[in-house]
Amino acid sequence: MNARILILVCLLALFIAAPAHAADIILDGACTLHDAITAANTDAPAGNCPAGSGADTIRAVWETRDIQLTAPLPPINSAITIVMHDPYVLKLLGPFRPAPPAPRPFYVASGGRLTLRNVHICCVGAEYGGAVLVERGGRLDFIGRSLGTHASTCGGAIYNEGMVNLTGVSVIESWLVGQPAIYNRGNLNLSSVRFISAHRIDEVHTTPKVFNDGGTVSLSGTDPTSVTNAGTCAPIGSAAAAVSRPAPECKLDPHLEPGDRAIRSGGSYSNLRAEAGLSGERVGRIEGGAVVDVIEGPVEAGGYNWYRVTAAADELEGWIAEAPARSFNCAYYFVGFDGELPPAAPDPIPERQECAEAEPLAVGAWALIAGMTNINYRAEPGLAGARSGSLAPGTVLELLDGPEDADGYEWWQVRNVVQGIEGWLAQGGVMSSGECLRWLLHLETEEDAMDDESDMDESADETLDEAEDDTEPEESADEDSDDSDESSE
Repeated sequence: MNARILILVCLLALFIAAPAHAADIILDGACTLHDAITAANTDAPAGNCPAGSGADTIRAVWETRDIQLTAPLPPINSAITIVMHDPYVLKLLGPFRPAPPAPRPFYVASGGRLTLRNVHICCVGAEYGGAVLVERGGRLDFIGRSLGTHASTCGGAIYNEGMVNLTGVSVIESWLVGQPAIYNRGNLNLSSVRFISAHRIDEVHTTPKVFNDGGTVSLSGTDPTSVTNAGTCAPIGSAAAAVSRPAPECKLDPHLEPGDRAIRSGGSYSNLRAEAGLSGERVGRIEGGAVVDVIEGPVEAGGYNWYRVTAAADELEGWIAEAPARSFNCAYYFVGFDGELPPAAPDPIPERQECAEAEPLAVGAWALIAGMTNINYRAEPGLAGARSGSLAPGTVLELLDGPEDADGYEWWQVRNVVQGIEGWLAQGGVMSSGECLRWLLHLETEEDAMDDESDMDESADETLDEAEDDTEPEESADEDSDDSDESSE
């Protein structure tokens, strides 16, 4: 009996000693979706669900592929993926008509990132996004399957003030006449969305599918007539109050001039058009982090401030929208840039390194997020600092300050030039296995390599000088010997 207990204790110790990585939280029937999201948000156990760790994946299995929704789920404030693998679909269902719809399931708060894969949502409804509300600073990636809602205003399916990417979604339905399926005030990207239908059952009408109210919309493989630039809803408040008094509307005056350089901020892209205005033919696109040279503008057209620019070593030329003239996001797509572009990240992304072997970091140098897990960055050094978001593996960062010791970690203040964000990041730490690993690694640039070659040349010269110096005592010794011989004669 004692031997069995000892074996169980040893196995438990081995399990606890496993390195900390992003967690897979399995919806096994005992672990509910509500508790799984709480565990992922807090990195602590919740109900019958294990603790999350970093960017977490919540996985449904065959027995839990149908989930009945009766209450709102916790707000998403970290990086969470909810997935059901092909060929199955995870169904999040409220009551069918004529029963009242279930409350909106997902609220993506600022700093949160929700990814849904092979998920179908049906029969839910709420003012401001029947199925998903994305707050400013939040992000939704909806990949595959479908989204159907009940009777909802200000976006029968989605209300967005942050970033929403829909890819391969087959149907988005709003069953309330006169309301769009999506109400957009942020960045909305629709790729291969088969159709977006805003209708009541058995009644067809001409309500636009997407209301774009001061945001930006990018379409690929999606009917462009789905979108209209219109808006009637006040902006949202906080997660605690689904709707509050309207936030102040920003008037974004043009701030670029011909001769300026600008960078496309954020992680999205902007269309490059042959003429100023949304009706201009698309001739290319400017990816996030790309730099353009302004040669003409500004021109106001369709509620946006437009500039003619060149990019990609003058291979591209056209008009880009700097920002809406008025916006609830209060953010420019392009901002003036006169600094140094970050070096390219290596491919493949390197693994984390043992602390003793990792090259030291230095203020003013570049660094890279290594490994396979997103890393949190905070407003202040230390675990008590407010979590501002997370950075994906392969992100290149400029080191601004540090290191600062706090809570057993060394913290560096970093800047993501492409995203335009700053924060404090722990460079590494001791895993539960006792191993010390670094996930913030020094990134060598071409200039570093040139400096290393220069140092090698100087080292070679010094070695040669030392070799020559070594021969001098021998020559002096010979001279002394001759002198002594002459003296003896």
